[in-house]
Formats: sequence, C-alpha cells, structure tokens
Amino acid sequence: MNPTPSAQNVNIVGVDNNFEKPIDYKISAYPNPFNLSTTIRFTLPTVINSGNHKVKLIIYDALGREIETLVNSKLKSGSHEIMFNAEYLSSGLYFSQIVVDNYNSVVKIILLK
Repeated sequence: MNPTPSAQNVNIVGVDNNFEKPIDYKISAYPNPFNLSTTIRFTLPTVINSGNHKVKLIIYDALGREIETLVNSKLKSGSHEIMFNAEYLSSGLYFSQIVVDNYNSVVKIILLK
C-alpha cells in the first residue's frame, strides 16, 4: 500500500497554465516588404460550440484584380501560416484579404525584386 504523499515529499517541477486561447482575429505578413515570398500569418479566435471557421485568403494587385486564392476552406481556431510565393509577379503593391465568418481585413504587402 502506497502512503499518501505529504507536502514535504512532493516535488512540483512546473505547471504551465498560461496557455492563451485566441480571442480576436489577427493578420500580418512577414517579411514586408518582401522579395519573392512572404509568410502570411493569421489567428482565428476560439468559438463556443464550433472549432471551425470558413476562411478565404486572397491576394489582389493594386488595381483590385484577384491574383491568387491561398486558402478557401474550413480551419480550426488558432494560429496559421501560409507562404505566398510571388516570384512570377512584378514588383509593386499587393493586398492580402482575409474573410472569416463575419470578419474581413486587408493587409498591404509590398513586393520588391
């Protein structure tokens, strides 16, 4: 029979209760300005009763023409990264638009070759 541990013989090494659940939408690109490729990072908040979000991530040129759809699917809450390879495009101003549920945001990205 194992004795009940007392406070004197129990060693707690560490407890990490500081994990964060996303509570808001975020989008960014790094590096920006970029040469050939950039990583677009976005965070989807935790939603009660559903862990999935319908996400659409689209790249537009400065004239508003759709260049490429990077994401068009359901994704779970949390942080995500998508690489945008722009080696086939000319230098200039582009826009990364994310549409999630009822949220819509646009980030300027600059391609310098």
